[in-house]
Amino acid sequence: MSAFIQRVSKIKIIISIVIGMMISSFGLPGLSNSIAPDLLALIILYWAMLGGDSRLSLSTVFILGLIVDFLSGSIVGAHVLKYLLLVAVAVQFGNRFRMSARLNRTGFVVATVVILELILQILVSLYIDISMNVNHLVVVAVWGITWAAVEFILQKNYSRVNK
Repeated sequence: MSAFIQRVSKIKIIISIVIGMMISSFGLPGLSNSIAPDLLALIILYWAMLGGDSRLSLSTVFILGLIVDFLSGSIVGAHVLKYLLLVAVAVQFGNRFRMSARLNRTGFVVATVVILELILQILVSLYIDISMNVNHLVVVAVWGITWAAVEFILQKNYSRVNK
């Protein structure tokens, strides 16, 4: 009988999270922070959806969200809520997601991150007197399209084991 065993090194997970955290907190050179991608959200979604045994725990996601909130100077709890909701979506739709085509996965990720960003903007606008920023939602949709690149870079390795 053949079985596919996923071998993901902890170093790969840690490096991807650190790079995602730096880009999410400080932005990319030449881009303003308002249009810089939240790469850590995509990485968290990747490891939650496709990580298998290497899934991130909720406490790790909570701490990562707090760190990004403090480093980026945003409202404390905004990234925490977004990352925890991403993990909840990943748990709910993980099996369907893994079995769908790459184009369908990209569309799902774009829709998910835009809806979550819309929810966060509505919650923030309830407590702070600011208007909805539709341009930000468009930017979120555009960086959601980079899911295919994130998935390609972090792609899992499978080894065939014969028993």
